[in-house]
Amino acid sequence: MKISQEDLHGVLMIFGILMPGAFIFIFVGNLAGAFPEFELSVSFLRGYLIAVTLFCTVLSLLWIGINHSSSKYIN
Repeated sequence: MKISQEDLHGVLMIFGILMPGAFIFIFVGNLAGAFPEFELSVSFLRGYLIAVTLFCTVLSLLWIGINHSSSKYIN
């Protein structure tokens, strides 16, 4: 199965930028009181944000490492 550069960039953008960005938006919005019906605790949001960001970063680095070691499959 060949992976194009566009596929690789799409996956990296999803895991490296969009998911942590969405959680940062939720975190800052909750601190500003934009979501009063949820009222999530700050410590929960902070821990969740850190966990998701680290997970996405590790997954992206693994994806880069796997594809770098098997670069013959990338167009």
